[in-house]
Amino acid sequence: MKLWHRLALAFSGLTTLAMLLAFTITLIVFKRAQERGLDEELFERAATEAAEVTLLGGRSLNIEQAPSDASSNLVQLVKYGALFSANGSLITHTVTFGDHTPSLAALGYFADKTLPFRGFDFAFGEQILRGVLVRVHADTPELLLLAAPRDDLDSDVLYLLRAMAVVFGAGVLASAGAGLWLGARLTRGID
Repeated sequence: MKLWHRLALAFSGLTTLAMLLAFTITLIVFKRAQERGLDEELFERAATEAAEVTLLGGRSLNIEQAPSDASSNLVQLVKYGALFSANGSLITHTVTFGDHTPSLAALGYFADKTLPFRGFDFAFGEQILRGVLVRVHADTPELLLLAAPRDDLDSDVLYLLRAMAVVFGAGVLASAGAGLWLGARLTRGID
């Protein structure tokens, strides 16, 4: 292999690796930021719903189900909610869960475990939901599950991934061309 080919390959390879690393880090940071934003909205809304559960006597949920035109992204999503007793039995749930409300054990929560401080994903039917668990009141062991579909979050990540794939492909071609040009230019006159 000629020297200028090796120089072009090295330049193109290093550039491609650098782009791949930068795009991977960007995608991971973007996805985590999106999840963190949804988690914050879910926790905020769960605190409001927990206060309403307390006002309603701790036995019923009054979660608005239909999407609305409010500015919050979470308000625009159909929400899923369930209220669990101290022993993990279901007290009540929203109609969106139907007869298939996941148990606390299915969500990975057991009585001796501390509540997760961040949201978690779980499968419900054919979709993935992002959920949070909160105590209804500090003095009571009842738990409130509030969840929303991940569809918007996942479509944003997919859109970014597609855009980065196009840029990555163009970058690989450009770095290969630049590497060939640079290798030929640097090795001119060298046998």
